[in-house]
Amino acid sequence: MRKNFSQFIRYIYSTLLAVFFTAATAHAIPIAVGAAPDNNQAVLLKAISVASREIVMNVYELSNKVVADALVAKMKAGVRVVILVEGQPVGGFQKKAQAAQQYLVAHMKAIGGQSEFKIMTGVGGHKRRFRYNHAKYTIIDRTDVVVGSENYTDSGHPRMGGPGNRGWEVLMRSPDLAQALLKIFAYDIDMRFGDVIDARNLPSDVVLGQIFGGLQPFLDPDDVPEIDFINPNVDPWSMGGYHNTPIRTTDGQIVDLVRSPDNSLAGVIRVMRSAQRTLDVQLMSFNGIWGLGLAPFMTEILDAARRGVRVRVMLNDDSVFSRGEPRPNGNQRTLRQLRELGRELPLEAVVASNAKLRINYIHNKGIVVDGHTAFVSSINWTQNSVANNRELALVLRGGEVGPYYQSLFEKDWRAAHSQ
Repeated sequence: MRKNFSQFIRYIYSTLLAVFFTAATAHAIPIAVGAAPDNNQAVLLKAISVASREIVMNVYELSNKVVADALVAKMKAGVRVVILVEGQPVGGFQKKAQAAQQYLVAHMKAIGGQSEFKIMTGVGGHKRRFRYNHAKYTIIDRTDVVVGSENYTDSGHPRMGGPGNRGWEVLMRSPDLAQALLKIFAYDIDMRFGDVIDARNLPSDVVLGQIFGGLQPFLDPDDVPEIDFINPNVDPWSMGGYHNTPIRTTDGQIVDLVRSPDNSLAGVIRVMRSAQRTLDVQLMSFNGIWGLGLAPFMTEILDAARRGVRVRVMLNDDSVFSRGEPRPNGNQRTLRQLRELGRELPLEAVVASNAKLRINYIHNKGIVVDGHTAFVSSINWTQNSVANNRELALVLRGGEVGPYYQSLFEKDWRAAHSQ
């Protein structure tokens, strides 16, 4: 009983924190921040609940029934809902993803209107523009934006107080950012490229997992093996192409939009190079070797420490994906590299115990710089995420977002080192 009561208190506290944590100046663009498994479901549902005209959603995997129910309720209220999902996730469509898609498409057909459900896939012989459509964002009424590290699944957006992954998510009101994302979305959803299909045109009894299939059956759909680059227009070693104009808000929040495969290598490196005092990183996947040499992100971690920045790297225990056995090229190898190469440097690294953090596993791809700049992202630190996938991230400077995630990182760091 006492344990249940404690979980209930945590549930209430997390809900209030997610829903009411805003930048509170008179003319500010509101910010709501959250984290899985604590409260990010509340952040996403809050965003959906205020929609009055349109919801645009791009997510690698959508299977959470609570989220699907919220979308159906909005469709019934006359809101246009446009969804793009990955059609060939690693391991194929999970049963819950199939059920959610069929549920949403059935209501789109029954309700009518302009709602759409699109799937990015290479089935049919068309060459894909991206290896995976791995972004996770939602745009509400062309003004509000939700960006995070988590899929819209039970573990990525769990009921608060329930089991789930560690991830970060932010909701902000910014018409400029929404417009920038809508341009990306319009390109990605364009069916003229041949790698996007309309799920509304599929037979109602189709078994999606059998049609679209998948690759190797890893336990986690984001656990993508390293592969050769398929995008000839991207040089993963180049620092060129980063020409973003920062989006400034009236409350002092400055936002940069980073995306793969266009500018994510340069974007992530730019964030790390901005560190003057501290650089804290929490990652699901960090491959320290790209090709025959050190990965650019590994080089930047070491360079930051060499210039006197205190660097802490927290990695997921990826044995959760291999039945408890360390993966040969996984985070344990990266941990050894970090400790060996950073032996004389102000650099600490740990593969965190999921049990100590009380989570399923770390799914985050987040960075906090100097306690005030936050990087909220879908980008794993692998070649594939940088060079081949469609990914999305926000760099948030100023305001209270950075301090919020700094505090959360400190909590996780302490838990990871607890006895």
